[in-house]
Amino acid sequence: MRALKRTYVLPPDTLEQFEQEVSSGKRSAVIAELLREWLDKRRRDRLRREVLEGCREMMDVYLEVEQEYHPLDEEVHLSAQGLL
Repeated sequence: MRALKRTYVLPPDTLEQFEQEVSSGKRSAVIAELLREWLDKRRRDRLRREVLEGCREMMDVYLEVEQEYHPLDEEVHLSAQGLL
């Protein structure tokens, strides 16, 4: 994979701790992995919000379908219990 060099400003204490924790030959790989994880989390959070929004928008439809088929569900449960 082609690597690109960028310049970012970081708080001195954060940078110092990072450089103490991670050897110089591994810093770019660690930062790349942290960015991938952060971006993936944001993507999953965004997807979760979109799914929840879609469910809210469809709530009335879900309720109508449930009301329409609820009697059948009850019938199946009663039949399985030998009550019909």
